[in-house]
Amino acid sequence: MTIDLSADERRKLIARDETMLQRAAYHEIHTDNFIAEVEFLHFTGNMDVDTIAEFYLLHQTKVNIEDKAELLDYINRIIEHKK
Repeated sequence: MTIDLSADERRKLIARDETMLQRAAYHEIHTDNFIAEVEFLHFTGNMDVDTIAEFYLLHQTKVNIEDKAELLDYINRIIEHKK
């Protein structure tokens, strides 16, 4: 799932709080969709990692270098895992 949950959010998730469970399910669906999109763009659309990252960052007016590096790393890991 994720490691950046607050202690309160973790407690709610462990306690099976309905709102937190819904958020977790949404996050999982969103992540699965992102992975499928990256795979499609790379393997079917023949886009390289940099082009895929630029595609996702296109709508952002200011891009943090660390965030872009993290996105590039994540996209690379998705592609490597699929190979």
